Amino acid sequence: MMHGLQHSQLPPTVRDTGSRWLPRFVTGRPYRSTSGTAEESVRSKPLDEPSGLVQIGCAAYPRSEPVCMTSGNPLASACHSDPMRPNLERIPGKADRLAEAIIDRAPFVVDHGFVDSLGDAAAAALRCYGARMVTFAYREDSIGLVRRSLLAEGLGLCVKPDDDRDVMVGLALPWFVTQQLGRSPKDEFAAIADRLPDNGMTRLIRRFGKRVDITLGAFGWDIVETPEGADFVPTM
Repeated sequence: MMHGLQHSQLPPTVRDTGSRWLPRFVTGRPYRSTSGTAEESVRSKPLDEPSGLVQIGCAAYPRSEPVCMTSGNPLASACHSDPMRPNLERIPGKADRLAEAIIDRAPFVVDHGFVDSLGDAAAAALRCYGARMVTFAYREDSIGLVRRSLLAEGLGLCVKPDDDRDVMVGLALPWFVTQQLGRSPKDEFAAIADRLPDNGMTRLIRRFGKRVDITLGAFGWDIVETPEGADFVPTM
């Protein structure tokens, strides 16, 4: 049963993964595929046209919609104006398009060259996106969105590692949703870790998936009903 959200209410970037925003990513090195061909930035209009857009790396956003630039854990950082509000209210979605573009361009097995092509702003966008998508996954009963959330979180952590304790607080949500969907957290977390370079963060993701003692309360979370549907809210 869906938890209070219709498919039409999902953000456009979730409904349509064929992203029109294909940056060469943010502040990192140009990425070259294994074939040696440089990835190019693609956009339907020139970035330098006077359209009220602000350019960040090779992506552009309306000036009234700032990109989440906060580093660190998006679940507990200055990314949020009120730490006790539900996740979708307090975690900005302004960089969802950037995160979608990065995920859609990522190789199935991500290499170090791809990670090195991403900068801190991309890492923050990915982690904010991952934290938001787990709520949509719960509302939609969607293991596909859980996987997308985990991939975004894991890729963001490969670019900019975080404190293990903060990472585990965030990982408790996709672990919980995965279990609620009748899937194996161990298998799902391992599948995402297999797609990412081996490092301390991806090993933490793999270990966390193997745990059998995860509860929302133990990691400082609760579920609340909002007008848009169920959401997760921190309790500490």
